[in-house]
Amino acid sequence: MVTEADTYEMNAVTLEDGQLDAVTDSAQTNSFNQGFSSTPVVLVTVASTNEADAVVGLINYTTAAEFKVKFQEQESTRFAGLDSEEVNYLAFSGGGIIEANGELLEVSTHLSGNVVTDAYTTVILNVTDVPLLFADIQTKDGNDISNVRYQNLTALTVEWNVDKEQSYDSEIAHTTKVVGVVPIVELGVI
Repeated sequence: MVTEADTYEMNAVTLEDGQLDAVTDSAQTNSFNQGFSSTPVVLVTVASTNEADAVVGLINYTTAAEFKVKFQEQESTRFAGLDSEEVNYLAFSGGGIIEANGELLEVSTHLSGNVVTDAYTTVILNVTDVPLLFADIQTKDGNDISNVRYQNLTALTVEWNVDKEQSYDSEIAHTTKVVGVVPIVELGVI
């Protein structure tokens, strides 16, 4: 699925695609173009390479109107200073069947609640086939750099956890996080 920076409403799915410039290690608030009827799942990715150290985009908080994002460096260099980077983001809300580039896609969104830790947790997806799965942490609890890992993906469930980066030490325990997931099932060509 390819989109231009904008807000799209397709059946019961709302999608916003955008880019933020000069994101640093201080939280930056971004208002959604039109807002959502409920809190969306936000997916962020680093879109530039202004620094050699590994960085991760952290979503601090999300509402139907805005979200906060910042970067954090790998643990072994996080106190050395951070150059600004660009962030691309997608925000999804709702679920349903949409048409994209001549294909039918089943799209849904799920927010976990503030319960996901370093232990794997089973989440119910309940889609029609094994999906493409996009996930991101939706809260910034604790100071550890982390990402979402998943295993045992089926059309009905997935197991996921918060995986901590280990460039500084081998400790992997993590506090609770909210994880957002967007499963997308390809239903076929129209």
